Amino acid sequence: MTTDSAVVLSSSSPTIVNTIVAFNSFGIYRSQDDGVAPAFRHNCVYGNTPSDYTGFTDPTGTNGNISADPLLGDLRYGNTHIQPDSPCVDAGNNADAFADFDIDGEPRIQGGTVEIGADESDGTVWPPGPYAIVRVSPAGDDANDGSSWVLAKRTVQASIDAAAAVGGEVWVQTGTYQELITLRRYASLYGGFAGSETMRDQRDWVANVTTLDGQRQGSVVTSQARQGASAIDGFTITNGSARYGGGLYLFHASPTIANNDITGNTATDNGGGLYLYKSSPMIANNTIRGNNAGYEGGGLCLELSFPRIANNNISGNSAARGGGLHEYSSSGTITNNTIAGNIARDNGGGLYLGSSALTIGNAVAFNSSGIHLSGTDTTRLLHNCVYGNTAYDYSGLSAPTGTDGNISADPLFIRKPDDGGDAWGDDPATPDVNEGANDDFGDLRLSRGSPCIDAGYNALVPPDTPDLDADGDTSEPLPFDLAGGPRFLDDPLTADTGRGTPPIVDIGALEHPLRGDCDGSGQVDLGDCTALVGCMAGPDLDTPAGCGCADMNFDGHADLRDFARFQVRSSSRVRPVGYPVVLYTKRDGG
Repeated sequence: MTTDSAVVLSSSSPTIVNTIVAFNSFGIYRSQDDGVAPAFRHNCVYGNTPSDYTGFTDPTGTNGNISADPLLGDLRYGNTHIQPDSPCVDAGNNADAFADFDIDGEPRIQGGTVEIGADESDGTVWPPGPYAIVRVSPAGDDANDGSSWVLAKRTVQASIDAAAAVGGEVWVQTGTYQELITLRRYASLYGGFAGSETMRDQRDWVANVTTLDGQRQGSVVTSQARQGASAIDGFTITNGSARYGGGLYLFHASPTIANNDITGNTATDNGGGLYLYKSSPMIANNTIRGNNAGYEGGGLCLELSFPRIANNNISGNSAARGGGLHEYSSSGTITNNTIAGNIARDNGGGLYLGSSALTIGNAVAFNSSGIHLSGTDTTRLLHNCVYGNTAYDYSGLSAPTGTDGNISADPLFIRKPDDGGDAWGDDPATPDVNEGANDDFGDLRLSRGSPCIDAGYNALVPPDTPDLDADGDTSEPLPFDLAGGPRFLDDPLTADTGRGTPPIVDIGALEHPLRGDCDGSGQVDLGDCTALVGCMAGPDLDTPAGCGCADMNFDGHADLRDFARFQVRSSSRVRPVGYPVVLYTKRDGG
């Protein structure tokens, strides 16, 4: 069984045998003890988040039950066959093999012993997906099959449906697509293509802006039950308007949401940018800004969900409660996000927590009010910088400052967000006045001397399930920060105050930049030469606006030794294609 929902046992004691339960949002859950234990024999239960078994003793190691990667063909694209070297091969119990054939109509027992799971391995080595690539272009035609850029389809939804039928990817050419879309299982959606690429990692979603425009007709992106093994990556998601989830609406779904700009969306009730209900997505490396909810969660609203939210900029959002994020009865992790400049008309400008069991770490809040707790809560706050929130930093809980790595000090953003004094966005009561023209989402990179540098907790950085570096390793920690620089980057001029083996991650979504990249272009190149020469004239290296970036050998001076290092490093890429250089600008500046 490889669905996104848990196996739930309620007042029942079934016998579960020869079954794979893997990679779900939860594993096997027993809601109550009715005195009769369920029977488990020869099962593989593995990789379920947050747990494989809940409500009873883990049977792994007894009666043939194992917990090991079943080595499925490629679950992302719907291939649930097991590989020949799977630990499930010849690991079942013949007496429990009740059918004569497996899912492919092949003999149920091959090689003498039945396999665990629905598939008998016949020795086939299953290739990884995608098993089809469907291309989309503003000049395309839905009568085409999308097999090449010349034969691209016209609409995103038609392409998603075609890719889902076989387990594939949708590549979307730069442009604006005015449609509401629904994600499908086993179809992953990628924007940022110029229209000539032959490999996905050639795309550049910053240069090739790809916009999904909801035209105020509903949620721009919807993902519902059984649509978890999918992704949406590299889009501007805007102009959505719905009761719940103006930008994205997730219902019992767990897609990967990465590298998107989710902006200018509205929910009359909850979740201006994103709304999650009983969902467990990975939300990584997104900019979530300028969204509004009438009630809860201007940026995001979580209900009964288990997400992993990391490396996001959540800024300039507004709601009655939880301007940046509102949560109710959820668990999961919210780590390495920058939560700044959000507004709540009631409580929780940054975060509103209600009866949660979250882990919140490596985060920054700088809002109309900070973190508000309502109800019973077991949230853990670790290595956060909560500072300068107008009404309060903490409400409903004791301030953890000074414990577990939590600090309260100016994070020294290069430029703080500023709504211009008239709240974020335009006031619908005055349609002839453009109040949003003065919105400035700031520049939330850390200046030299920020107390957030090397002050985070390495263990809180979640695994790279979106495979941001496209190396096939989804178990390593997220390798990049929001701007595409290294997520773990030591600053030798800053004492490590965080936790873990150096290099220590910074607090927030962005690492303090690499030396030599003085103009923030993402590369050490000729554009930095002028800045380097200017710094050699003697500006103070230790001021936030100084020349720390030019001190490439970390000796406290910008001199000819640094120029020699500049020549060696010049033109070497320090940020992968596709990652933005300046993420935080005025609304009218993009």
